[in-house]
Parts: sequence; C-alpha cells; structure tokens
Amino acid sequence: MIDRAAAIHAADLDALFVGDHHATAQPYFQNVPILARMLGEWGDRPFGALFLLPMWNPVLLAEQIGTLAALAPGRFIAQVCVGAQPEQFRAMGADAQRRATLFESHLDTLTRLLEGEKVDGVAIAPVPTESVEVWIGAEAPTAVERAGRLGDAWLVSPNTRLAEATVQLGDYLETCADLDRPPRATPIRRNLHVAEDERELDEQVRPAMARAGPGVDPETTLIGTIDQIADAFGEISALGFDTVIARHFMDDPGAVLDSYARLGEVRRLVLDLD
Repeated sequence: MIDRAAAIHAADLDALFVGDHHATAQPYFQNVPILARMLGEWGDRPFGALFLLPMWNPVLLAEQIGTLAALAPGRFIAQVCVGAQPEQFRAMGADAQRRATLFESHLDTLTRLLEGEKVDGVAIAPVPTESVEVWIGAEAPTAVERAGRLGDAWLVSPNTRLAEATVQLGDYLETCADLDRPPRATPIRRNLHVAEDERELDEQVRPAMARAGPGVDPETTLIGTIDQIADAFGEISALGFDTVIARHFMDDPGAVLDSYARLGEVRRLVLDLD
C-alpha cells in the first residue's frame, strides 16, 4: 500500500483514495490508519477515503476526517455510500433496514461538525481548514437523486455499464440544475489494468480478471495498453465524466506498480500534456 502511494505520486496522478470494508475474511487494512501512513508518500494533491456511512458513528468519523485533513495540505474528499452487505452491518452493529435514513442523518451530522458547528452540544477539533468535499456513491434512482440533493458529486460504481451510467448522469445533472447545486466533479470508478503489451494481457491480465470474482465485471473492466486505455478514457470523457478513479484488480504487486506508471502516461495522453 505504501509502495502504491509512492507510485501514484510518481506517476503524477491527481488524487489518492482508499476504500472501506469491515469484518472481511481476507486481510484488509482499515482506511483511516492506512491512509494516514500513505500520506507520508503523498503531497499537496487531493486525497480521501470511502466510508460506508450508516456503519459509522458520525462524531467519530468527523474526528477521524478532521485528523486526516490536518496531516496533509491537500483537499480531503469524503466518498460515502449506504453499503449493501448485511454481514458488515451486523458486524458493526448497524441496522441495514434503516441504512437510507441513517445515511442522511449521519451525513448531516458529519458535514455540520466538519464545518465547525456544534451538533447537540458536540463539536470536534481539529476542523479541516478547507471544506471537505462529499462524493456520494449511488446506483438506485432514489440514491442518485440523493447524491444531487446532498453531495458535491455522484460517484458511479465500477460495475455500472457505461450506457446505464450515462443515463443516470443525465438524471443526476438534472437534479443538480433543479436545485442550483452544480457538481464539483463527475467521477466514475473503473476496475482496470494498463499493460505493457498484448502478451501481458494474454498471459497475466485476462487470467487474473477471470480469478477476480463478481466484484470485477469483464464488461466494465478496462484492460489494455497505454493507447487503448487512453482511448477508453476519451470515450468516458465524451460521455460527460471528468474523473476516472482507478481500482486495480491484479494480485501481482509489481504488475500493479507498473500499471500505475503507465496510467501516468495515459493521463498525459488524455490531457495532451507534453
């Protein structure tokens, strides 16, 4: 994870994010402590984490974000969603049946505390010096509407097909326009790997994708060489998304680091940088 943060920085990518899972069968470094360590390899660019918001105590989460935001000069982006796996809700003592209600209540408390307000007589310190952005992950129509109503951006699932995501983006932007709340970004998450050549794709990447399980949909996963991924990013940009959050699925650490380096070349091609 530390090597990945260094590789992301060396590739001149735009932001550093980590995810959120609980009670996992496999080792999973929890997002707040690992992100704090990874910031030692970062810099002054944006960073943040995903939080399954109904499972968190909002006061504790506000304190954690306030602390993380104090550790580095970059803008903090809180990615939040309701979560879906019942076993995680049970493990964290949260009511999965009330997750939508809990999400909105916790989000209200979280954002007010991070702005320095008192909520029911409670305040936190440190408070971020720059307002925290909130990107809301959502798939269902009501959840996408919620993202437009409450968030700074709507975050698209990595397994959502582009055609569906484009329709949802139109609905989201319509909600934002109706409420006069222009989005700060239009991000989409994609599982991906940037390969050196076709041989790596055939011998390593496609077999790894076949082993990856249901969390990696071959129909939405981006694999290819630098030029091929740049073309895929160009297609995504043409549909109205301005940010691609890359989630690597390969289990070979060295291959992932190499992909990050090539992702930097993709970025330069897409942005037409010298």
